[in-house]
Amino acid sequence: IDVGWFMLDSGAAGLVLDTAAATECHTVVIGHTKVTGISASAEAKIVRADSFHLGPLTLHHPLFGSLDLRSVVRMFPFKIGGICGYDLLARCDLEIDPYATTMTLHPPGKGPLPAGAAWSPIEFFSGIMCLRCRYQGDHDGWFLLDTGSGDALDFTSTEVQGQKLLKGRETETTHADGIGGGEDFEAGALTWFQIARQRLTHLSAGFHTTKKGVFASPYLAGIAGNQILSLFHVVIDYRNKRISLSWPA
Repeated sequence: IDVGWFMLDSGAAGLVLDTAAATECHTVVIGHTKVTGISASAEAKIVRADSFHLGPLTLHHPLFGSLDLRSVVRMFPFKIGGICGYDLLARCDLEIDPYATTMTLHPPGKGPLPAGAAWSPIEFFSGIMCLRCRYQGDHDGWFLLDTGSGDALDFTSTEVQGQKLLKGRETETTHADGIGGGEDFEAGALTWFQIARQRLTHLSAGFHTTKKGVFASPYLAGIAGNQILSLFHVVIDYRNKRISLSWPA
């Protein structure tokens, strides 16, 4: 059954089906769980499907979190059936070419390293891919690499408070929605940010003060989103815990 497009979300710890798609696929409910969003949590059903197919990869009897995704995907002009997260991505090497607008799934550990590129080590926290990065003020910390985020860069409330990132910074209040609800936060400029071997300058960043959700994590300095990741030819080798970010040829 084709239930629509799926978001590629390296910031998701598992697979997700929209509630309508879960019903359409006649999935079986086997439990319940709580899913953490950007600033809140939401209850989700755990459902099992017969199989899931993406390119050359097939998952047999996969588990999904079943959620109402309407508030998350309302900006898309086409039907979104779900989200591809860690449970799928950990079973392959992922290559993304932003200029060719292609995504290629390679056998685990077999992702090709582009000419002139190099690997950088990554770690996983609860199935979420993280990379140690540096930023203005010569600060460093763990940043979640999130292809599911449409933003460039967001700092957690822990980092904002610990490093006093709002002190003397000109910002404006804005709003973001996500699973479980939304939040207001401050947006402002950042002079530079270094991710892997690449240094970017003059970025827009979000500075969060929430006490709930991912942006309140005591372990993360922030989230690097798709506005940054989409600049690069990306190869992710989950098995060997490494990533390559290189400028497209």
